[in-house]
Amino acid sequence: MSLSKQDRIKEGLKAEDKARYDSVRKELQSLRKDNNRAQATLESVCEVITKNRAKMKELEREKEALVEKTFGAYRKGKQVATATAMAKAKAKAKAKARQWEDEGGVKIKEGAKEEDGESNEDVSMVKTEYFESSDSELESD
Repeated sequence: MSLSKQDRIKEGLKAEDKARYDSVRKELQSLRKDNNRAQATLESVCEVITKNRAKMKELEREKEALVEKTFGAYRKGKQVATATAMAKAKAKAKAKARQWEDEGGVKIKEGAKEEDGESNEDVSMVKTEYFESSDSELESD
């Protein structure tokens, strides 16, 4: 009958060493089991951390997309509202200019020169003053 490796080692040891050998062997087995459990736990913890980091990145991207969607729409809406307000103001200014011309006002082209070569700054001032006074009406709308 063949003896196991441990049995052959035990037979070669003295009696007092046999007990120590058994206790060391059992302690090693226990430590190996603990290490294997710890390794498995460590691997599962690392896996959880990796999954959590990936999920966090995904959620950060989603959060940024929502913020951009919300404030991007706000900015776009603000730009559209500003453009609409500017178009309305321009239309009102044109209507006021037509009304002024219909009432006998002089039609003035910006930057035009009078026949004697001088600029029409004084006439432009009148037109500017007229439109500045109508600007306050626009702001109240």
